[in-house]
Amino acid sequence: MEHGWRLTRESWNALGQRLEGRRWRKALFRQRYRDTIPQSSGVYAICAPPPVHVREFVPKGLYEVLYVGLSTNLQNRFLQHLGRHPKEEIAQLSECYGPSEHLNFWFVAAEETEIKGLEAALIECFGPPGNLIGGIKATVGPPRPA
Repeated sequence: MEHGWRLTRESWNALGQRLEGRRWRKALFRQRYRDTIPQSSGVYAICAPPPVHVREFVPKGLYEVLYVGLSTNLQNRFLQHLGRHPKEEIAQLSECYGPSEHLNFWFVAAEETEIKGLEAALIECFGPPGNLIGGIKATVGPPRPA
């Protein structure tokens, strides 16, 4: 998987077809919003505005898709990500993009038989930096000896 938005019309058209007629909802990435998340299956995206130190260079209202996932129970997954021991990728997102009040949890309900395909299409189109690449986490930093 490559990071960053896909530049092929076919990928976006396929995603649009998969999402047609679905209603996305958003909740702030905070414990107190847990009851706004359904206990149904679906896909979700953790999004944020750009980090504070570069916001002056980015158009207002622009959000970045940082992580895409699926769950058979969206509310449980929301709470897992906010728990004391979130996945390493989610902890890194919070560290980079600021506290959880800067992160948003976008979600859409879908049948369990559809969520893998929806997740794959979202990851393909948005290339979120928090998702794994072939089982190997991508990081940006100083080079390390092999």
